[in-house]
Amino acid sequence: MNITLAATFVATAALCGTAGAQESFVQGASGSGHTTFQIMTGWAGVINREVPEVSVTVQASGASVPTTQLVQQGRIQAGPAGNTAPYEAVRSIGEFEGQPEADKIRTWMPIYVYGAQLVVPADSDIENWSDLDGKRVGVGSVGSVGEQTNRAILEAIGVGYDRIDEYQIPHAEMVEGFKNGTLDAVIETTGIPTAGVLELESSREVRIVGLTEDQIATVDASSDLLSGGIIPAESYQSIDADVPIIVGYTINIINSDVGDDLVYKMTKAVWENLDELADVHPSQKYLTPDWIEAALIPIAPLHPGAERYYREQGWLK
Repeated sequence: MNITLAATFVATAALCGTAGAQESFVQGASGSGHTTFQIMTGWAGVINREVPEVSVTVQASGASVPTTQLVQQGRIQAGPAGNTAPYEAVRSIGEFEGQPEADKIRTWMPIYVYGAQLVVPADSDIENWSDLDGKRVGVGSVGSVGEQTNRAILEAIGVGYDRIDEYQIPHAEMVEGFKNGTLDAVIETTGIPTAGVLELESSREVRIVGLTEDQIATVDASSDLLSGGIIPAESYQSIDADVPIIVGYTINIINSDVGDDLVYKMTKAVWENLDELADVHPSQKYLTPDWIEAALIPIAPLHPGAERYYREQGWLK
């Protein structure tokens, strides 16, 4: 993605700081139509009001892999990523194999639990994830948490990319492909409820296909970062009961050079204004300290400013 000279200057200024001046802080987010952009815009509003010494702006930073790279480079101060990308970056494995270990990546806050939601037309013959064999399936952009998660699920249950016709395209293109019939199914893997799923529901009758208990157990056993979860029944009009799925965490990662006191204050501002943020996106009403141990600690070192706040609250063991 392109980073403007002005944005790079702002990012550098935030790391260097100027005594007595308001610091600039660039918060990354996926594209403007994505869940994370909406949520991060809400976070920025809260922080700018509650922490007057900082000015947070939200900038599109792409999928999880490029966002992780931008945070490591200091070109943005923070950014949302599925837990897989930063986990791999700090260990130089997976998508980051052969690259230096990402020594500037720190975990900051959980954002939401994301879920892999398989959506098909109501009259489709796809009744089970195994039925995707030979189908045209939208799986998300290359390097996104959605695509990484979907690939892991499909490989674990035996319908990997060698068995399907995968379309590694963004959410908007998946929705369009589903509408015009060039895709047989899409796997929308992000926060629930998902705008793309809601849009599809408004355009035609659809079904959301859950995973079986055996499939969930197989995926759970194959990954330390994914586990079984549900789509709550109230999330969509096309379901009338909870749907079993695979879930993971989207988290906010932050560059280690951002000052401890500033991170402490920003962390406090977000956690103490969750009621307001729930009006920005429904996923925020479920944000809980219980996720800290599972979503942040195993991935990368926790930023000391965030750790200070969490220990004060008694949220860390």
